Amino acid sequence: MYIRETPNKLADGTKVEYVQLCHNYWDSEEQVSKTKVLYSFGRKDKLDVEKIRNLIDSLSKLIKSDDTLDPEDVASGYKQLVDIEGAFRTMKSDLEIRPMYHRREDRIRAHVKLCWLALIVNKDH
Repeated sequence: MYIRETPNKLADGTKVEYVQLCHNYWDSEEQVSKTKVLYSFGRKDKLDVEKIRNLIDSLSKLIKSDDTLDPEDVASGYKQLVDIEGAFRTMKSDLEIRPMYHRREDRIRAHVKLCWLALIVNKDH
């Protein structure tokens, strides 16, 4: 997983950048590596991109640091990405939840912990 910034033009010609959480995967049919957007955080000018990068780096280290995982566990974790993506789609469409723009570190941490908890609770259903 990694953070990427993509440029775009608004209808009025204004240039903006969007911040996305991405993952590369191998397309065996076309024999090329492709990028899949897991989540779009929104416009870069409205986000603290450095904090998002730090969060993703921390989560990546946490996932990679567990040397007790065998290849089947790792594969299972990647398969769960589909469930997570579905949860994000549900939150955005059915529940009409939009990204939260917190500025204080304690609120950002609380929000991430609540989202993590929700995913864990939802995992059993």
